[in-house]
Amino acid sequence: MVLGAILACGCRQTGWGTDWLAPGTPAAGETRATPQPDPADGPEGNKTARRRPVEVLQVSFDILQVRAPAGSFSASGKIWNHLDEEVLPAQVSSILHRNGFRVGRGSQNAWHPIRAILGSDDAIRTSRSCMTMSNGYPLLVELADRPGGRNLFLIRRDGTTGGVTLPAGRNALRVEYAVPPEAPDALRLNICPEVQLLAPPPETVVTDEGLRRVAPETPTRTLRELAFQVQVGPTEFLAVGPAPAAAGLELLPGSFFLQEELDGTRYESIYFLTPRVLRRSASRNEAAP
Repeated sequence: MVLGAILACGCRQTGWGTDWLAPGTPAAGETRATPQPDPADGPEGNKTARRRPVEVLQVSFDILQVRAPAGSFSASGKIWNHLDEEVLPAQVSSILHRNGFRVGRGSQNAWHPIRAILGSDDAIRTSRSCMTMSNGYPLLVELADRPGGRNLFLIRRDGTTGGVTLPAGRNALRVEYAVPPEAPDALRLNICPEVQLLAPPPETVVTDEGLRRVAPETPTRTLRELAFQVQVGPTEFLAVGPAPAAAGLELLPGSFFLQEELDGTRYESIYFLTPRVLRRSASRNEAAP
C-alpha cells in the first residue's frame, strides 16, 4: 500500500482484515526531545574544540487504509463529524470537494468514536503500513488501482473545467513534509494526487568507466490543482477520503483515485495518515571560533 522512496526504512504491511489498531490515535508515534547542546558550547566553555550535536531528522508515517462499499464514506458524515475540515482554507476545501476529495484532521479523542464506527460495519476491511523516511524524501501512498487512459473532468481553482487524460500507472498521494520552526514536534504536510507512470526501459550511457545501464527516472503525472497543505501536531492524524461528488460522478479525480471495482462491487477507501517526528543525534568535532 505504500511506495517508499529511496533511503526509506522500517516498512511493514499487513494484509486486508479487521485487526483494529489500539485505542488512541491511529498509530502510536514517538516524539523525542531535541538534543541539548553540551555545556562546553556555552560562552564559558572550551574555546579550542568542542563537540556539537548534529540532529538528523526522520519522520515515521503510519498509514491505515479503510475500504468499504461505495457510499460508506462519501455519502455519510459519520466519520467526518469527528474531524476538523476547517483545517484547510475554505477555497482549497471547496475545490477538493468539487473534485471528489475530502480532508479532515483528527485529535486523539476523535479516534475513539471513529474506531467504534468502523468496527461496527462488517463490510469494512483495513490494511496498515508503516514507513520511516529520512533526508526529506517524499512518501508515496499507493491508492486504488484503476486502468489508465481515463478521461476525467478537473475543476480548476479559477472555476473553469477541463478534461484530463490519465495514462496507465499507479495512483498515489505524494506527501512532502517539513518541520515548522514554530512547532518542532509538528509536521507541515504538502499532499498532492499523482499517477506514477510505467517505468521506461533502462538506457545505455557512456561514462569514464565505460558503458553503463541506467534506469531513467520514473515519470509522473501530478494534479497540482488539487495540492493542499496541512499541519499535523504530535497527537493528531489526517484523513483523506472521498467527498459526496465522488459518489455522484465517476469522471471526477476523487472517484478515480479513491474508488475501485472488485468482483462487480464498487468500493471506496479513506486513508488515515499519522506522521510523527523522530530525531537522531550525533556528535561532531568543531573548532571554536
